[in-house]
Amino acid sequence: MVQKEVLDLCLERYYDRMIEGIQNNMRIPSVKGEPEAGAPYGKFVNIALEDALLQAKELGLRVKNIDHKIGYAEIGKGDQMIAVLGHLDVVPAEGEWKHPPYEAVISEGILWGRGALDDKGPIIGALYALKAIQDSGIQLNKRIRVILGTDEESGSSCVKHYITSKEEMPSCGFTPDAQFPVIYSEKGAIQIVIEQKLTAKEDMLFEECNGGKAINAVMSNFSIAFFDEQTKTRYQKIFEGKNAHASEPWKGINAALKASKELLTLDDIPEAIKRMSCFIQESLMMFPRELEKNIHSGEDLGKITLNLGKMYKKKESVFYEFDIRYPYGINAADVIDQMGQLAGKYKMTIADKKNNPPLYISKDNEIVRKLMNLYCSEMGEEIAPIAIGGSTYAKSFPNMVAFGPIFPFQENKIHQPNESVDLKDLYRAITLIMYAMVVLAQ
Repeated sequence: MVQKEVLDLCLERYYDRMIEGIQNNMRIPSVKGEPEAGAPYGKFVNIALEDALLQAKELGLRVKNIDHKIGYAEIGKGDQMIAVLGHLDVVPAEGEWKHPPYEAVISEGILWGRGALDDKGPIIGALYALKAIQDSGIQLNKRIRVILGTDEESGSSCVKHYITSKEEMPSCGFTPDAQFPVIYSEKGAIQIVIEQKLTAKEDMLFEECNGGKAINAVMSNFSIAFFDEQTKTRYQKIFEGKNAHASEPWKGINAALKASKELLTLDDIPEAIKRMSCFIQESLMMFPRELEKNIHSGEDLGKITLNLGKMYKKKESVFYEFDIRYPYGINAADVIDQMGQLAGKYKMTIADKKNNPPLYISKDNEIVRKLMNLYCSEMGEEIAPIAIGGSTYAKSFPNMVAFGPIFPFQENKIHQPNESVDLKDLYRAITLIMYAMVVLAQ
């Protein structure tokens, strides 16, 4: 049984310290950077990891830094270990913000800044929840480990390093990296880089092309410059779109798509620009519907989505970075093959590809049932587990699901300008995370 009253009192003692610890980590702009000695994902990501581990150490938790790529804090005894997996890296803070994205301002009970929800607020909070469990003296049958990743936003190589380093695998666990109640199915994510090679003449005319900062976000800016040989004029323009998560591209406005529409209205544009524009239009507007016609999932777990996250010119080529989300039951090879066919239509090729398979755990699974029972009991509502288009850290380990931190009544501001959270909702989420740790460890 979860002794909630005791746990609540223990966590409440750390409230001010916990919020300050979350703010301090949010003030570190831990976007992935160039590798340095002792900082494989960049200086600021490493500083964020060291800060979190120092907070855990000062709380009296057992800690370990695994080659500056990933770390953990742990309590308890036992042969088995359950894990809470979160990350300290963040996506770039694009767009207009009400408060500076790395100042962690609290205004009228709202915490503003990059990482408030994804994922510093929940995972730093989990460290203090771990300490509260330790202080409570509640009997556990398993150890509890809070794992602190640092490369979730760029491929989760940190967890791969954890596994290849022969660190202990959890018997089960969850990640507070998405939403409540429990996510039992997540779409797979295919990342494809398409290359458009330019002739020497095309390269000379095609001066600049640059857009987006992350493959898993809708491109919110796009710049292009080229010389029109027919009209003897130089065209240069910056297009603005609207940022959104790659799993929900319809919530954003892709700046490259916006550019392609205008470019195709111009007279006598260079052939390379025309091919680029037509390819963007077909890939974003028609291709997802064609995939749906030709490839079907065996279960209603959502539709295939496609996002063009980045574009850039390098040497004598233009590169397009796509993020495609597909539900469980669909063969990724079929999707990649059809994307290759579309690229070939415009004399382009696949330069690189990666696939992160879907996650699917039965609704009858013991972890799903326990976490669902906990959530419904605490929130006083009957609700079903959900399937999502996003990809969470839960895919990193077997027998893991996503649990929190966003409640159904909250607006999802992950990856958005003005990422923020009401401190009451954040504290409620951290409390549920604490209860869930005990439920699984008992």
